[in-house]
Amino acid sequence: MIPPMAEPDAPFLEFAADIKRAIDVPVIAVGRLGDPAVAAQAVDSGKADFIALGRSLVADPLWVAKLARNEPIRRCLACNTCVDGMRGGAGISCVVNGAAGREIAFQNPAPPRNQRIAVIGAGPAGLTYASLVADYNAVTVFEKEQRPGGAFRYAGLAPMFQEVEANPASFVRYIEDMAQSCWRKNVVFEFGTDVERQPASLAPFSRIVVATGASYPFGLGTLAMGMLERGAGRWPVVSRLLKAEALRNWFYYRGRRPTGARFMPLARPGQFVTVIGDAARPGKSKEAIASAFDAALLAG
Repeated sequence: MIPPMAEPDAPFLEFAADIKRAIDVPVIAVGRLGDPAVAAQAVDSGKADFIALGRSLVADPLWVAKLARNEPIRRCLACNTCVDGMRGGAGISCVVNGAAGREIAFQNPAPPRNQRIAVIGAGPAGLTYASLVADYNAVTVFEKEQRPGGAFRYAGLAPMFQEVEANPASFVRYIEDMAQSCWRKNVVFEFGTDVERQPASLAPFSRIVVATGASYPFGLGTLAMGMLERGAGRWPVVSRLLKAEALRNWFYYRGRRPTGARFMPLARPGQFVTVIGDAARPGKSKEAIASAFDAALLAG
């Protein structure tokens, strides 16, 4: 069994501990040990001699190096997209690591350098882009809400994400670590800032990246998010409806409209504008984050 996000951290650790007490050879524990604190405690407690990582290294191949430097990691969601892709013959891929399975394309990255970059939107695409280019540029993220994450925070409140039962804790941890990674790289966050109402805030930047997501018509987005906040995703009838593939695909694709075109007129002459994620083309989180990788590391 490969434990999905609905399972708690380290669900098999006690089995490893039982085996370790019975034998005299090193024991390796496995299964949802991607949280560095949980992994360290598994060894420090004596329940295992080593820990094994699989999905966590797909999500962040630099997991070990970042832990050694005390840096935030890119969290695995435990959505099993990587596993399902391999089992289905499509090859490996990852929702949060847009380079997974495409490593050759990224072997000579060409991020922008020495620029002042404004990122509009602190959802997963915006946070990903900012984290990838912040080592080489001065980056400011504008977000009209008071916290990062955007609509991605609501994904865990739905009954399913990809093909597994959703767990809001997985999304919150991912967002918090992505934001921490940006802060560690001196990314400036301007929360509570609506650049459509304050377009002058974009004037100092040479590059503008629009990561404002997609919108639903007729206020359906506000209604849907409100219902999810009230726990509707776990109500039996609503849960069955939201698990239906046709309805899920409508919410991801046909039911939403890109928002990027609204922000293009805010740019001034000489500013380079890139639209990424759902702001360019509504879809699933995997597609949105992959577009952030492409724009950050391949577009130059």
